[in-house]
Amino acid sequence: EDDAIVGTNSSWKPMMEHDFLCTVEDFGDFELRIEAKVIGQRNSGIVVRTVKQRYSYPIAGYEVDMGVMRWGWFYEEGGTRQVLNRAEQKELQPRIQAALKQGDFNDVVVRCIGNRIDAWINGVPFGFKETNQDVAKRLRKGKIGLQLHDGEPQVVSFRNIRVKDLSGGRGKPSLSH
Repeated sequence: EDDAIVGTNSSWKPMMEHDFLCTVEDFGDFELRIEAKVIGQRNSGIVVRTVKQRYSYPIAGYEVDMGVMRWGWFYEEGGTRQVLNRAEQKELQPRIQAALKQGDFNDVVVRCIGNRIDAWINGVPFGFKETNQDVAKRLRKGKIGLQLHDGEPQVVSFRNIRVKDLSGGRGKPSLSH
């Protein structure tokens, strides 16, 4: 729709589970640039280094959360730790909220190198370093996905998606829209 990938959770039938649109290829070290818009009372997100699980939850990975006071949260999707950068939120949220374009597209950059993930929302930086070596090894490489959250009605839109391989020539960019 208007050169964007759009996910809709309608008001007449609330979703019971999250939905993800993921890349076919796995990515290790990369930079993702994307424009994202979330309208509604739920959060959404971009998942990175995502892998399938054999348990009740379908995926595991890192999520850059977006929407309803969740812009700028790193979340362990399908894991047990939940918010990974909780300590930063008191200082981070006022800066992100001031930079947000509510109801419009926001510029999001996500850079994954080694066990570090850095992100920017409209130029406001935040980061996370994985210190759990077992998780770091398991989530060193994976899919990139766009999330439509379950629950209340919302519309999420993503456009101008660009991925740059940062693995030193071991791969090629393969997602563009």
